[in-house]
Amino acid sequence: MNQTLLLSVSSLLLCVLLLLCFLFLQRPALALAGHYFSSGTPPDGGQGRDAQQSPARTASAGEPSDPSQSGLSDYPDRPLDETPRTPVTPRFIVEHRTVLKGKEVTVCGLIVFVASVPSGSARPRFFMAETSEPGRDKNYDLMVMLAEEDDGYAVGDEVEVKGTVESSKVAVYLRKSY
Repeated sequence: MNQTLLLSVSSLLLCVLLLLCFLFLQRPALALAGHYFSSGTPPDGGQGRDAQQSPARTASAGEPSDPSQSGLSDYPDRPLDETPRTPVTPRFIVEHRTVLKGKEVTVCGLIVFVASVPSGSARPRFFMAETSEPGRDKNYDLMVMLAEEDDGYAVGDEVEVKGTVESSKVAVYLRKSY
């Protein structure tokens, strides 16, 4: 229980840091979000770039790592002919993150984590996935940013959310449309 609480608090702090960097520095700080999603094996089963050690994974303590080699950098980022008009899954968003940047899409899935934040301190958010199984690859969980007054979401809820994709090669989230 304490480990779950610690993970929840650290995830929330990382999300707040990501949002602050993105909003105030106006640069691609989305790479920080990849550290929340540090578990799991890329879907290629360790083939391709994963078969070789990337600079981010070989840097020793104290040395800066290459942010372009962190987070989702080892995960597929596929091209797409057109923006989907029907609801898609969080995995689909992750696997098409760069081409969907700035596009409005509808995503359906299960809520697997809801960040509770004090009023005025950060935007509320939740994470959604295709499944709530504990062994899922959390790199495919999608963070959904909400308006401050938007609440009422709970873990286990099946939701369909329309929003704008914000992404880089190493991270992605959805900003809910109202």
